Amino acid sequence: MSPLPEKRYSVIMDQVERNKFVSIVELGKQLNVTRETIRNDISILAKKNLLQQVRGGAAWIEKTEAAISERENINYAGKLKIAEIVAGLIPDKASVIIDSGSTTQIVARALAGKSDLTIYTSDLTVAVSLVSSAHEVHLLGGKLGRSEHSTSGLDTLEMLSNYRADYSLIGVGGISATHGFTDFTRLGAKMRDEMISLATSSLFLADHEKFNRTAPVKLKNADCAQYLVTDKCPDKDVFSHLTDLGLEVLSAESMS
Repeated sequence: MSPLPEKRYSVIMDQVERNKFVSIVELGKQLNVTRETIRNDISILAKKNLLQQVRGGAAWIEKTEAAISERENINYAGKLKIAEIVAGLIPDKASVIIDSGSTTQIVARALAGKSDLTIYTSDLTVAVSLVSSAHEVHLLGGKLGRSEHSTSGLDTLEMLSNYRADYSLIGVGGISATHGFTDFTRLGAKMRDEMISLATSSLFLADHEKFNRTAPVKLKNADCAQYLVTDKCPDKDVFSHLTDLGLEVLSAESMS
């Protein structure tokens, strides 16, 4: 006898929360029900915004972002590979908007070897990493976060809007074939959309941990960016979504 729907929902949510992704096949075997039953269960849970329905299974929706002290140690080697690629793309004397975040902080250290960069950033750690080597560092004003050590809010957006740059380097909360590029707050998403609109070339920076993850707020200008720089190639569905947006995927895995 198959479990009641409420029991199945509980098992599905538990597996998705534990593993961030679980397949229909795995759930069907665990619950001893048909794939169609699991697919319908996932659809019901997705409509309640409890998880994300993706091809072949279900993925966890991240409600809040972990503290940067936790994120900076996650896949550090992969983020170093991303930094190496970005450092090879940004020429001396370029102007660069740099987002806040653990990946952009590692990238900033790699860019310290460049000459005469002009930097615009909301991230104090990024600013300090580049102030000795850059031509100029413009620190965007606004409300300073206690844990992130970066500024945010309407004042930050207003100051950012005054500038134009050759490149923007942008972090992201999650990337999925279903919902695209997502962020954790409306202000954060608006900030990153603005960074894309103000730069000649925009690069999303995301390690493979961000694939098949969804944060609550969708970015609107993702199709105006040019590149995704990552450590590992995304799966077929995510890759297809990125190419549909017109993004070129630069992965350390494919370039090695």
